[in-house]
Amino acid sequence: MDLPNATFTPSPPKLQLAEPSLSLRCFQTLFHKEHSVLSIAATKDYIFCGTQGSCIHVWGAQDFLPRKVLTGHRGSIFALVLDATQKTLYSGAGDGTVRAWDTETLTCRFVVHSGPNVGDILSLAYCAEFDTLFMGCQNTSIQWFSPSSPD
Repeated sequence: MDLPNATFTPSPPKLQLAEPSLSLRCFQTLFHKEHSVLSIAATKDYIFCGTQGSCIHVWGAQDFLPRKVLTGHRGSIFALVLDATQKTLYSGAGDGTVRAWDTETLTCRFVVHSGPNVGDILSLAYCAEFDTLFMGCQNTSIQWFSPSSPD
C-alpha cells in the first residue's frame, strides 16, 4: 500500500526530560504529513493513530509500514482505546460517535451514537471487569455502554 503522505525515519531526535541527564532517544519516528495525530493505541501487530482528518492510520508494529486507513468518522479522532483482548479498537470522534473496529480484519464492527447534545467524544476508557466502555463527552457528561450488548 502506497501512502505518499507518510514517512518513516530511523534517526529521530532526542527526547528531553525534566532532568537533562536523563534524556532518552526515540527508537523510531513515524510522520504523517496531512493531519495532526490526536490519539494513539497499539497492539503487537499494529499502531493506530487517530487524526484531526477524521481517519485512523494503521501502521505495522514490527516493520512500521503503513497498512490501512480506517474511515467512517466525520470529525477528528480524539480518543482510541483497546478492549481487554486487543481484538477491538474503539474510536471516539468529533462527530459524536464511537466506532468499534476489528483489529484483525481492520473493519468496522458497529457504531454507537451518543445521546442528544453530547458534542464531541473527547475520551474513552474500557473496563474489562464490567465489560463497559466509558465516553467522556464535550457537554461534560460521562456516558457508557456494554460492548457485548451495544443496543
